[in-house]
Amino acid sequence: MRGLCGAAIVAAAVSTLTSGLSSMSSVAVADFLKPLAGPMSDERTVLAGRIAMVVMAVVLGLMALVCFFWQRASDLPLLEFALQVMVFAYAGLLGVFAAAVFTNRGSEASIVWALIVGFVVMILGEAAIGGAIGVPATVTSLAFPWKLLVGSVGAFIVAIAGNLPESEKSRNSLSKAITV
Repeated sequence: MRGLCGAAIVAAAVSTLTSGLSSMSSVAVADFLKPLAGPMSDERTVLAGRIAMVVMAVVLGLMALVCFFWQRASDLPLLEFALQVMVFAYAGLLGVFAAAVFTNRGSEASIVWALIVGFVVMILGEAAIGGAIGVPATVTSLAFPWKLLVGSVGAFIVAIAGNLPESEKSRNSLSKAITV
């Protein structure tokens, strides 16, 4: 019975990991490689997908090793550490999501920069990195939900700083003409 439970847990973990790797490699090929390389044959697309799958697996494995040693050095409980690691990606994503849902502003460039800003704000909020470059201890000692809020607001502001939609451009030029 123990063996069956162990096998079921391993099968579920492998299935989840495989689907995630497949999704990431598909995005890498379809959204990044194909626009850069142009039209590709089916065989070349499959080969690129396989290579991307291996690259993603290596990158995730390296990230797992980094997180293992980082968690040991930080001496945080595992759950708190896992939540803190997730906010590095979620700060930018939450800011971009809020910009998409609540406004009709932004551009491709502002969205990319918003994701980068969310990540950078979270990096600067870490005591080991931010403290080393002069970020005040009052900022680096904040609880991670507050850091997530600050990173998300920063990403939101950058995301909406992109190009205005055409309707707002004409409305703004009309209001400027009226005030002049």
